[in-house]
Amino acid sequence: SKLSFNSADYTKVNEQLQKATEILNGEKIYTDESLAVLSDACNAVDKTKKIYEQSEVDAYATNIENAINTLEYIGADYTAVEEQVNLAKAELDKNTAFATAHPGYTYYTAETISNLQAALDAVDYTLGLDEQDKVTAYATAIAEAIAALTPAPADYTAVNAAIDSIPEDTSVYT
Repeated sequence: SKLSFNSADYTKVNEQLQKATEILNGEKIYTDESLAVLSDACNAVDKTKKIYEQSEVDAYATNIENAINTLEYIGADYTAVEEQVNLAKAELDKNTAFATAHPGYTYYTAETISNLQAALDAVDYTLGLDEQDKVTAYATAIAEAIAALTPAPADYTAVNAAIDSIPEDTSVYT
């Protein structure tokens, strides 16, 4: 009778392969590049290793786990944010044009312009699909800031000065 070595223990590898398979066959939320790394790690597994090669088998499990842990999400959808940014820019342009035509004045109050600018500045364009809720919240915040834009009050200084310059006795006028 011929002696032979037992097969290596693939328990950890099989656990990682199961996780990887679920990811690879699941919803497309990761970049093609990071999925390719995971797929390559899975395809590198050699199921014929013997017990004396256990360290290589353990490395397969580690490589798959590392590939899973470094998966990169597809970028979030910023379409709604971009639509709101374009609307906001139109309002900011209107304010700038008014201020240019009427030095010292603005169309909207400084506070509401500041709030809109803060909403625009808060947008983080680096978020992944896993943080789509935050991206949607950015669009909502910009839309709310646009809706809250308040026209600046009119300056009645010149009108009041003209009224004040009217003599009390207007009977001399025809």
